[in-house]
Amino acid sequence: MKKKIFILLIILILALPALSFADSGDSMWDSYLKPGNLLVSAGVGFGYGWGLSLAVYPGAELIMAQIKIAGEIPLQFGAAVKGLINPYGWLGYNGIILGAGGFGTVHLSFKGLNLPFDYLNRMDFYIGLGLAVNYDTGGYFGYYYNSPVNIGFSSYSGVNYFINDNLAVYLEGNYWSYYGGSTVGVLLKL
Repeated sequence: MKKKIFILLIILILALPALSFADSGDSMWDSYLKPGNLLVSAGVGFGYGWGLSLAVYPGAELIMAQIKIAGEIPLQFGAAVKGLINPYGWLGYNGIILGAGGFGTVHLSFKGLNLPFDYLNRMDFYIGLGLAVNYDTGGYFGYYYNSPVNIGFSSYSGVNYFINDNLAVYLEGNYWSYYGGSTVGVLLKL
């Protein structure tokens, strides 16, 4: 799934400048995010650790830089922290997975492109890569196959849909060192 999103993102990056600016000498391609913006998010989603469960994902991100590729394509770079609270119970496996991670992020928005459908102009695609630590309070009747603490590579990717300049809803997929999930949430730009 992440590979498909990445390929789609590359295709859009390559195709949109030609389609959007064919009759204009000036770029109107902008972003909902600017350096210095603080984003606060809260999401609820499915977890896939020990069976299917409902997880909560709080987070915060600081946009730190912006570049324009070829003077047209705006990319924003940030640093994010995310949390994970996932109570679970499945066939003898029960407990809570608690996690926290730090991520480097990249965003690509379509604001100002005047695409055929307005909802496309309100989208912001993103990816975050980093490290996370998880603590599992449960296990299989108290037995752990490895350790209750796991540290590892983690990632998330998704799309924000901006309702207005400061409020968005989002959909994302994530991977926390050994644990994956999907999330629907709300993002507030401060």
